[in-house]
Amino acid sequence: MRQKPTVVISGFSYFPPQTGKTDMYEYSRFVSKKFPTILITGARSFEKKEEDISSRIKVMRAPVETEKESPSSILLFIVYSVYFLVKKRKDIKIYHFINPFSFSSLIFIIIRLTNFIRLTNIKIIYDIRTGPLRIGWRLKINNYLIRASVITAHESIILFRGLEDNIFRKRKNLNVIPLGFSLDKSIEHHSDVLKLKKDLKIKENEVVLIYVGSTYYRRRVDSMIKSFIKASEKSKIIRLLILGKKEEYLKKYFSKERVNFLGEVPYTHVSKYLSISNGGLAWVPQTSYFMNQPPLKTLEYLGHGLPVLATATCGNMELVEQGVNGLVAKDNVKDFSKGILDFIRQLSKMKPMARKSVNKYKWENIVNNKLIPLYVEVLKNEN
Repeated sequence: MRQKPTVVISGFSYFPPQTGKTDMYEYSRFVSKKFPTILITGARSFEKKEEDISSRIKVMRAPVETEKESPSSILLFIVYSVYFLVKKRKDIKIYHFINPFSFSSLIFIIIRLTNFIRLTNIKIIYDIRTGPLRIGWRLKINNYLIRASVITAHESIILFRGLEDNIFRKRKNLNVIPLGFSLDKSIEHHSDVLKLKKDLKIKENEVVLIYVGSTYYRRRVDSMIKSFIKASEKSKIIRLLILGKKEEYLKKYFSKERVNFLGEVPYTHVSKYLSISNGGLAWVPQTSYFMNQPPLKTLEYLGHGLPVLATATCGNMELVEQGVNGLVAKDNVKDFSKGILDFIRQLSKMKPMARKSVNKYKWENIVNNKLIPLYVEVLKNEN
């Protein structure tokens, strides 16, 4: 019986994932049911360089810390990846690079050359999972580099058409594979949930709002907190949980009443915090820097049955239907604080539609209905 071709899924990140970098984790869970799967990632100091996650998933960690995209770390990652691909060339047929760095075309060109001299026969899938986080001339250069990578890959993936329009101006009809969510029942009904509520001293009559994601200064999370504090002056029953890094610029809010900073939480543990919450805050600044960023937090809130109060970014507007599964408010303290008060009044009305509105975005459905068919199509043209 012919052995199934191996798929390599690669990302300039870590595995297991950090909050917000979940695609590789979710892809591998479901792709591995169809194809043997190898992940190439960076390595934190405490992690093994090779690890078998299951009989179908193997992780290979390059000796690279991926917190920052320095030229030396990118070069080392490229060298490691190419070496591994050539070494295992008999089995590997697809190289799927997720949310890659700006100079992805370099690794693609090298793979193309190894294909040309018949050393390998690997198809490249370029997966643009985020918009370019640049402004001014750096944005233009980054967009040019993304376009170069699309040219050198065999197939390319984009999150949604709006992002494609933003990068390419003229639509290229790339493969659209959206973000997804997974609802792990064993986590959602975790035995520690009741204890967690008790540990956080959450009262039965409190309305718990949650923010999960980056707290990097460009996210202006302080404006979201100010909005919450202003709203809490009028409503004494609201509580805010923040799952994210305790950044220095937010220090003055760490001890605020009814604001709980819980720090960074592993992706696989986020569900239990969502399960004790009543609504999610999809705070994304309405700036050119973030306007086309994919709203993973929005999808995860809705997927876990939480109505959403979102800012009016392109990504959020694709998922939130005003007054049905959430509300949209502008990203300033006055409007967002008013939005919080309107939101908590309408929570019970919107809750039944939250999960229903995003059923098509379950990771299993996305991988089985969109990603695996793309792999199969690419493999048809293997030779």
